[in-house]
Amino acid sequence: MKMTINTRFIPAIILLLLLINQHAGAQGIDINARNRKGLYLGLNISPVKTSIVNNGTTSIAAVESTPATSISSNLDIGYSLSSYLAVSSGIGFIIYNSSFDLGTYTNSYDTIDSESESYKRNISGSGIEETQKITFLTIPLVLNVSIPVSEKFGFYIKPGVNLLLHMNSAYDNTGTFDYSGYYSKYNVTISDVPFEGFESSSNNIGSGELMIKSLNYELFASAGAELSLQRNLRLTFGVDYRKILSAISDYPSSSSFKLTTKPDQMNSLMAGCEDVSASAFGISVGLRYFLK
Repeated sequence: MKMTINTRFIPAIILLLLLINQHAGAQGIDINARNRKGLYLGLNISPVKTSIVNNGTTSIAAVESTPATSISSNLDIGYSLSSYLAVSSGIGFIIYNSSFDLGTYTNSYDTIDSESESYKRNISGSGIEETQKITFLTIPLVLNVSIPVSEKFGFYIKPGVNLLLHMNSAYDNTGTFDYSGYYSKYNVTISDVPFEGFESSSNNIGSGELMIKSLNYELFASAGAELSLQRNLRLTFGVDYRKILSAISDYPSSSSFKLTTKPDQMNSLMAGCEDVSASAFGISVGLRYFLK
């Protein structure tokens, strides 16, 4: 799976910022605007491409993931130690979502029917698709490094770590399944009957809440350009990258996972995965206002 984002317009944006910088100088903006120190507030909005990766087991070993467009945002409070260095924290959110295509699925297991007869239940499915969506509250701890080019224009690098608090999550899936039962005692296979849900071509639709760990950690890095618009105000534009550092699934062991056991019922693919991670990449636009 490869996650891409169109960045062809980034050089044009940087050029635009340079032109604004030249115009701002002609308008006589305070030459000390870059040398702001002290407390500041910030707002950042980031359209991102997010990817949730479900690493499967033997029963669902070929899960294909497609990244999806989403958004993140945060309010920051920080302290500028010098013209080059600041630290910040705050609060925000990010929505991770992706779609998945399993293709085919097969499973067999021993069970008993409603009359306590033992049999082997055989299940096969195709056209299986799922979407997953996870929302986290974010609490960042970020180091802000500024690289001045002129009094009003420069570049920045922001490495940091985000504390992720799970807010809500959900999945929706569909697939077509065949159910049959083999009774070894009678050497007979039963299918295409409503008894015990031995149905064929059942169009299943499932939905529910994903089991996600309540606390996770995320590596964060951002880089781009910044421009002093006024003495107390800066505009930033750059690219963001995020990578969750640990497995986020809170499902129990996947060894006994069953995607479905009967018609009109489906579990999430995530429940059958040994490891689930997520990452995001996108652009970021922000404002930083110094309080004095």
